[in-house]
Amino acid sequence: MAKYYNVKWFGDDVKKKVMTAQEKAITLGLEFVKQESIKVVPKDTGMLEKSAGVKLVEDGGKKSGYVYYDTPYAIKQHEELGYRHAEGRIAKYLELPLQQNASKALEIMGKVMKGQIK
Repeated sequence: MAKYYNVKWFGDDVKKKVMTAQEKAITLGLEFVKQESIKVVPKDTGMLEKSAGVKLVEDGGKKSGYVYYDTPYAIKQHEELGYRHAEGRIAKYLELPLQQNASKALEIMGKVMKGQIK
């Protein structure tokens, strides 16, 4: 005699939870890097600092994101090592904080994913 089982599929719900958690994790990881960068961004008028942002992107179902500064001089200010800055302010104001805090950003993302998916 054949046995029949009722199976309830939660795959769609799980996928939705994972995608939501992933977006939140990426956002919080990038926000952390942005805040670390803001601590060392060159500051004269504050315009560069205020232009900092985080952008999430999706390409072919894969989510990622980046931190950016949106002023006409942001790239020049980042790359020019010869500029003088106030104490504690540096060129490479995005690159160095990312390198120094990558593991912490990943830890934040991991905790978010773990906390959201139960």
